[in-house]
Amino acid sequence: MNKKAIGYIRVSSEEQIKNYSLANQEEYIRKSAEERGYEIVKIFRDEGESAKTTDRLGLIGALDYARQQKKHIEALFIYRIDRLARNTIDYLGIRQLLSKSGIKIISATEPTDDTPEGEFIETILAATARFDNALKAKRTLDGMKKRLEAGWPHGKAPIGYLNTESPTDEKIVIKDPERFDLVKKAWQEMETGLYSINEMTKGLKKWGLITNRGNTISEQKVSELFRNKFYMGVLTSKRWGEFKGKHEPMVSSKTFLKVQAILDGKSFTAVPKLRNNPDFPLRNFVICGNCNRPMTGSWTKGRSKRYPYYHCARCKSPFSRSTPKEQLEQEFISLLESIAPKKEVLRLFQEIVKATWKERYKMSSQAQKTLQRALDELETKREALIEKNLKGVYPDELFKEQLTKIDEEILVKKSLLSESEMDKIDIETLLNFASRFLEDFPRLWVNSNLEQKQRLQAAIFPEGLVWNYSGFRTPQLSLCFQLLQEKRLSRARLG
Repeated sequence: MNKKAIGYIRVSSEEQIKNYSLANQEEYIRKSAEERGYEIVKIFRDEGESAKTTDRLGLIGALDYARQQKKHIEALFIYRIDRLARNTIDYLGIRQLLSKSGIKIISATEPTDDTPEGEFIETILAATARFDNALKAKRTLDGMKKRLEAGWPHGKAPIGYLNTESPTDEKIVIKDPERFDLVKKAWQEMETGLYSINEMTKGLKKWGLITNRGNTISEQKVSELFRNKFYMGVLTSKRWGEFKGKHEPMVSSKTFLKVQAILDGKSFTAVPKLRNNPDFPLRNFVICGNCNRPMTGSWTKGRSKRYPYYHCARCKSPFSRSTPKEQLEQEFISLLESIAPKKEVLRLFQEIVKATWKERYKMSSQAQKTLQRALDELETKREALIEKNLKGVYPDELFKEQLTKIDEEILVKKSLLSESEMDKIDIETLLNFASRFLEDFPRLWVNSNLEQKQRLQAAIFPEGLVWNYSGFRTPQLSLCFQLLQEKRLSRARLG
């Protein structure tokens, strides 16, 4: 008999168009639960809610249900750790609260096992998500707004356009000479009202349209394409509104609005195909330096035994020869060793983290006092309600309704107060452990399972690695590791 579990999914208003849809998250956690021998008995959800606070109705319901059914529920499944909370203290508080009921948190896409290594990686992931989000926002918000005001988008251009630089080194967007007319033709066909997204996707594949990364276009990408105002010359930002773009529009506003009218009321989703193989952890992560497509891995039969190789499945260039698995992975380990931070940088990093910890803990303590007063008031209110019911002042039906509301509020306050036990954490020991990890994460990668390896790879190299069949191109490190590579690490850089 399968073990029982519940699921929690969340999407913020800014993430509706990304690969975080509620349906997508639910499918991932149900599949993960099935593979691990769990039965999902109930799914809780929050739509358009931020992960910066635990004051969310769906999460409240999940915690309440878990507490009431703790004799039957063994786990809470989530899509990613940042779906539960981007604030590390909140996440650890929730995990600790569930742990008291014997319920563990399992991420469908990240390592969350019960070993000391797994718990450490889990904590690092939660902290890294918060750190990267805050640092990235601080460095990029002003630049993003200025670019929009100047009429240029930030990020990658949509299919049909290319990112390039002007003679004055300004980052601009121009027509893609190979695909602009093809995408424009798709808009014209869609405007007729004779095709669905599914039919248009099939048509585009027959026409040979591929994405900017060289992949076959998906139904989801086609759906997003026909919702993108960029094609009629408008730049959009949920934070700052709309701006007139300087790029050449592909369609008129009349065509764009007509297509929107055709699409309204329809929903399209695409389920990503997972291709994991423990024999080839760098598969689909390393990119072919010749054609910029993800490389794959396979075994080749020799005279006496089989040999593992990484190779590009699509590229026909003589330069894209197969690379032995041992060679490519050893190059990857050497790369990890080369970016390991120096001891003096780690020492300064520890000092900054300790100072930041003390400051945030002080703020947290102040907030806890306020929450404790509110909790005391709720407990007093609850006792008074019970007393009035016993005296016959409130009928049973009204009493139960009011008691449920109070209990839900008390649960939220208690879940927030659970972070108060953070003072038991030995920050010195944790930082020493983190430093040892950062000094020797190449060995950690070697000894990790496939899921942990893939997560570490993505955490360090968010854009993957390009293999030139003789070595890796200069990699793009994550913000956290970029900072640890710099010789001068100051509090101003972190704050």
